[in-house]
Order: sequence, then structure tokens, then C-alpha cells
Amino acid sequence: MNLHNRLSDYLCIFLLLLLTGCDNPECMTQSEALPLQWVPEGKKTFNETKHCGIEHKCYFQPWRCDVDVVDQFTDTTLRDYVLRAFDKDGEQLFEKTYDVANFNLAPELQDWTMIAGSDVNWTGIGTSSPQVYLGSSGAMGSNRIKSDLALSTGKTYRIYYTITCDQIFWKMRLRFRVSGSATTPLPSDITGTSGVNTGYVDVTVDVNTDDMTLEVFKTTGGPLLFEVNQFSIYDTDLDNQSVVYSTSFNPDDEEICGKLVSFELWDVTGDDVAPDPIRISRTDLMQFKESDCIAVFDYESNVDYAGLVYEMPTGYESPIFKLCVEGVFAHDREVTEEVTVELTDEVIGTATSLKTQKLLSVQDAPDFFHKKTQMMLAHSLIGKVTDENYNRVWVKEEKYDKQQRDPRYIFKFAECWLTDGNDLNRGSI
Repeated sequence: MNLHNRLSDYLCIFLLLLLTGCDNPECMTQSEALPLQWVPEGKKTFNETKHCGIEHKCYFQPWRCDVDVVDQFTDTTLRDYVLRAFDKDGEQLFEKTYDVANFNLAPELQDWTMIAGSDVNWTGIGTSSPQVYLGSSGAMGSNRIKSDLALSTGKTYRIYYTITCDQIFWKMRLRFRVSGSATTPLPSDITGTSGVNTGYVDVTVDVNTDDMTLEVFKTTGGPLLFEVNQFSIYDTDLDNQSVVYSTSFNPDDEEICGKLVSFELWDVTGDDVAPDPIRISRTDLMQFKESDCIAVFDYESNVDYAGLVYEMPTGYESPIFKLCVEGVFAHDREVTEEVTVELTDEVIGTATSLKTQKLLSVQDAPDFFHKKTQMMLAHSLIGKVTDENYNRVWVKEEKYDKQQRDPRYIFKFAECWLTDGNDLNRGSI
């Protein structure tokens, strides 16, 4: 490798660290066991890669139109990520946001109570989503409400908020208190626009706090309806822990059946780290179609495996992923085992067992897809693999036999006998 290439690689790594906000290039994880085959920005996809002496052939990963696509990845920081879908001409088809499961996110602030302020009262007090209505009689402010919030001296916290307001001329003020008295930092004033407003404020306090107060102001004569949707706190000292991002979509619902579609992961946070949207990774075109030759498998696990997170934070369900495998999944065979004892003049059978297996034949595909299929099947040993056609649990006990038709041909086919985990018959004397 020449010096220019080395410098280019180092630059890519530096940019990756800058974008993801961590000091380790492994801070973001997109597993090869995911249904989508992600390629980091700056790297070639399978269809873009050519090999000397190998016939170049594109692969459009098949997917059945009625099967949900589930995606997940982890990062060490809280960012705004979106999944974007594009047709073969590069036209954007749809966009999906990612749900966030933060291992370090404390329960949201709730049980708001009234403490002080003007004569304007709130509704929804005692819940996590109080509301206040400020009438049309000029500029005015609301009562102050509070919620318990324990912050430790000298630590930096990021307080995330989501609020809804029906006009643009508003301001909310946050105070951090101990024993009913305000402490530093000074009150934080936050403004926004009409509609849903999501953002955060960083706070470092000089004493341990008890609660946070909130009051709302309007600066014009028009009426204002302000609703708290959520306040949550994130300990920035725990940035090396995982934040799990997940999303899903149904091809039929998104009207992409019969199309070739590629996907891209974008960071749209719009902060000092990434002020403009930045593409993080992408896929090759996938083929969405109706086909009886596509077997669909659900796979899940009891433990985290192959970069997939199954042990989720409290309050979140473990994910179930799906993989579409084009080929044949129909032929059965019965495997029997007998135990006998040889006596002087006869042989006596003492035990017998019978189990059913079904042959999964995977049609020609690149190595990455065979690896993905094997990682899916490996879930049967630590979790569960279920097919959606027969609704049976399958266990991989036999070798996944990947074979090459021709050394110049980039694709390979494979076969593997899967054992029906629900069909085992034993007998003994």
C-alpha cells in the first residue's frame, strides 16, 4: 500500500471518529447479521467491486413484499439518524426515523406539581405531560411547576426535551434547585417554533439538586397552548455505553413492491459535530417481489450475539429479526437412531428415536449473504429460528454446505438440513 492510500485510510478513520463522537472506530456497530447489508461510507459495495479473473455480476438481495424489514445498530452517543430509501434512478422513496433505546437514560421527569408563578394554571399536573394555556391578553407567563431531578455536583448532564406548542413566540425557562432554592447554573431559557420541538440543554450544577422547575412565557398577544411531551436526562459521563437505534418498515405499506431499492443511513443531527446531513453507510439495490420461492425466517436470541442487541434496557422488548432466503425449503427426511443389545441367541432393541429434517437450498448468492444466512441459523443454538410458512422451530445440527459452480463465477449455492425442533419421537424399554 502506498503512502497516499495510507493517508486516505487514516483520513477516513479520522472523519468516522469525528462524526460519531467517539475515540474508537468500533463505536458504531452495524452487524453483518442484519437483514440489510450495510457498507460504511467510503467503501465499495458488493455490486461496485470487481475482481480480477472473476465474471462481474450484480446481486440484488431478494425480499418478499409482505415481510417487514427490521434494522438495528448501536452507537455511543445520542444522534438523530434516519433511514432513506432510493429507487434505481436515485430518487428518494421514503424516510424512516430510528427509535432510541438508551442504556443510560434515566426515567423521564414526571409527577409534575405546581409551586409558584402567575395566576395561569396548568392542567395534567401529576402526569408526565402537563399542559398550560396562555390567553390572548398580551405577553404573559405561566405558573412554575416542578419535577424531582437529582443531579450530582460537578457532573455534566444533557436534558432532552420534547414539547408541542401552537405558536412561534414562546419561551420556556428551566431552573435547578436544592431545598426549594435555585442553584447554579442560572436559569436556562429555551425558545422554539410552532409544532413539535425536540432538543437538549447541557447542565453542570455546583451542588446536588432536588428538582427542576419549568415556566412558560409568550411574547405576543395571541393565545398559546404549550404541552410537555417528555423530559429525560442523560449522563454524559457514560458516553462509552451503547445507545440502540432501531426501525422497521413494510415494503407493501411503502409501495415498493416490484422495485429495486437501496437504503442509506444518514446523520441529520444538525449540531456542531455534523451541522449538515451526512451519509454514514449504504446498501446495494435490493429486489422487492412476490415469490413462492422465498422462505422467511424469524430469528431471536436470549443473549446479545453477532453485534445484535437482544438484552435491551428496561421497558423495551427484545427485537425479532427476519431474513428472506430465496431457494427451496420443501424436502423432508427422517433421521432414525436405534440402540440394540446383542444377547446369546438374539438381538433386542432397547431404544429408538426419530426426528424430521427439512432441506434448505439457498440459490446462487454472494459470500456475504451465505454468511448472513449462517449467522441467522446460528440463533437456533442461543435463541430461536422460526419459519413463517410452516411455523416451526428449526435447529441447525448439520453442516452448512456452500459450493462453488465455477472458479470464475462469483456466486455460490448452499444446502443445509435443518432439524424440526418440535418433532422428536423417542421410545425405550
